[in-house]
Amino acid sequence: MIDSTDTKYYVYAYLDPRKPGYFNYENFLFGYEPFYIGKGSGYRYKEHLWNKSSGCCTTSKFCLRKINKIRREIN
Repeated sequence: MIDSTDTKYYVYAYLDPRKPGYFNYENFLFGYEPFYIGKGSGYRYKEHLWNKSSGCCTTSKFCLRKINKIRREIN
């Protein structure tokens, strides 16, 4: 059994580097447009980036397409 007090979670955001600006959401200020907010532990924040074909946001094709489009445009 896992004790929930031992588990460390965090919230992460993916930002679109092609869209600079002033994006204020309650207490959070971003210098680029956020397009994905997630909750994770360990290396969860990187999992979306590891598998280019199917990894990102398995429930959201939008996120996968967005990451792949950003990769093509900034490289």
